[in-house]
Amino acid sequence: NVVTAIDKIVAGTTTPVKLDISRCEGLYRAIVIQWLVQYNLMNFDHYEIQVSDDQTDWYSLRIDGVGWKDTLNADTDVASPFFIHTDIPLTGTTQEPTTLTLYYRMRQVTILGVESPWSDVGSATISGINVGDIIADAITNAKIATDAVDTVQIKNDAVQTAKILNDAITSDKIVAGAVVTGKLYALAVTSAKIDALAITVGKIAANAVQTQNLSVIARELINNISQTKVLNGWGGILEDGSGSTSIMSLVDATVNGAVTKVLRIFNSGNRSIRSKTFPVNHDKIYRYTIWLKKNSTEGPIYLGLSAFDEVNEGYEGSSSGAGDKLIKLYNASTRAYSSENVNSYFHNAFDQTVWTEYTTYIVGANRDVNDCPQHKLCTYIAKLGSDTTDVAIRILNWGNISSRTLDLCSPSITEVGAGQIVAENIVALAVIAGKIDALAVDTAELAAGAVTADKILAATITAVEIATATLEALFAKVLYVLTIGQDFT
Repeated sequence: NVVTAIDKIVAGTTTPVKLDISRCEGLYRAIVIQWLVQYNLMNFDHYEIQVSDDQTDWYSLRIDGVGWKDTLNADTDVASPFFIHTDIPLTGTTQEPTTLTLYYRMRQVTILGVESPWSDVGSATISGINVGDIIADAITNAKIATDAVDTVQIKNDAVQTAKILNDAITSDKIVAGAVVTGKLYALAVTSAKIDALAITVGKIAANAVQTQNLSVIARELINNISQTKVLNGWGGILEDGSGSTSIMSLVDATVNGAVTKVLRIFNSGNRSIRSKTFPVNHDKIYRYTIWLKKNSTEGPIYLGLSAFDEVNEGYEGSSSGAGDKLIKLYNASTRAYSSENVNSYFHNAFDQTVWTEYTTYIVGANRDVNDCPQHKLCTYIAKLGSDTTDVAIRILNWGNISSRTLDLCSPSITEVGAGQIVAENIVALAVIAGKIDALAVDTAELAAGAVTADKILAATITAVEIATATLEALFAKVLYVLTIGQDFT
């Protein structure tokens, strides 16, 4: 205090004493040094400061931002009992700067050049910019120069989902060729991630999309677990891979001589799983194919469909997993209407303990069930109501009286048209006699009742055809002509 200071001045001295550093604090690229004052030193002239990074070699201080040290065994003179060492560069690299710890000592000098002993060493560490040093919203687009942030400034794996605002990354921000398959997680790009009309003809380079460049997954509407090797979008596992499951797992199995990944539904009792929904176009027909195998003949299996008017995640549990929109069922063989229900199934049976393929169709509200190609083993074809917007596949491992597993391989939903020719894709009169190879159509290719009187060209059946026909074919022609009431001569 003032009284003490006056007392010390009155009892003045010309001998400088060793001083104590009272503060040595690191800031952003700066260090503050402060020390106690000898008030009774009558002939004080200045203080001398030195800096070191190893406490062995001592230097004068450099404050031009180029470095932290100047001349070896020299010192920096100051008049005040504190000093701020500024513009200390960070160590490391521009991409990965690191902090730096420095050591300081000081002494005082009289007018006559008498020096006090050096003080004890003080130390501090400079810091970079931390989150707490930046005011919220301080860094905006307007503050960042064009092209200031490029691949050189960004560390590997520094850009994560949590760091990116919705719609922050647009096409003009992405370098050509920057997004490749190796940068994308399985199922990372889904329909929900793509804005309507975001991918237009103008965004696709000429000849960029070719058959050989398309992954099968690109044409799939559900996760084909045997190709992706993940359970995303099935049961309790969400599309991004989060969530959990208690009734299914991904296992290796030998299918048709090859080891592949299959989805296994296990445990006793009634168990069902459902896929994440996919949006439907009522002008389309969808082909559903799946391979199944049980480890026991006990308990039936059900292949079902769930219809909704909104997006739904997958499901797993002990209920049926049905949707809330009606589904019409048609006999897969005759195409005759059968029934309609929200809890509808393509097939149910005590089926094979060997790998078996099932194929059926999902028909949009604006399409005819007769446009579908042939089914395989399934009992029904499903037709959607016009109020349905999204559908999901469900499989039931049901009515078990003992522990039994059901394995699913290569579940697939694709639009009919990729590799299949149906009525809507054939131009009127495109298929004529000249386009059909001789003997291409025989009795095995003709459905019952397919050939009627109005389908036979006049004078098609002549004496030559009869003379060269086999006896069996002749009887068949005679029977047909008699049936339509024609005179056979």
